[in-house]
Amino acid sequence: MRILADENVTGLLVAALRAAGLDVVWIAETHQGIDDLKVLDLAIETERHLLTFDKRLVSSIVSNAHPKLLGVIFLRLPMGGLQGQITKTLEAIADQRHKDRCVTIVKSDGVRVRRLDQKRDP
Repeated sequence: MRILADENVTGLLVAALRAAGLDVVWIAETHQGIDDLKVLDLAIETERHLLTFDKRLVSSIVSNAHPKLLGVIFLRLPMGGLQGQITKTLEAIADQRHKDRCVTIVKSDGVRVRRLDQKRDP
């Protein structure tokens, strides 16, 4: 899986994902300080799944569906527990491999997957 890690993802998590064999581009290394719209555009242009802690960005993606975006892995994990972040993120990515066009929400108590084009009930 090809991943674009948002700037809010820690370098240690990025390093762990790379060590696990994942192709990760990290905004903090390549495009530091770009705004959310440019992050989204970059994920689409480079055909990568977006990895982020940014709730506002994920809400915007879900609201607008962005038909060319491969998918999002939304981390809702405590910022302090690095080993837990690594474990849960790798589990979610393993589950995500065949779930393009989805938002994968990763929490301490589990993973939830939702299609990007899924309509919400009124």
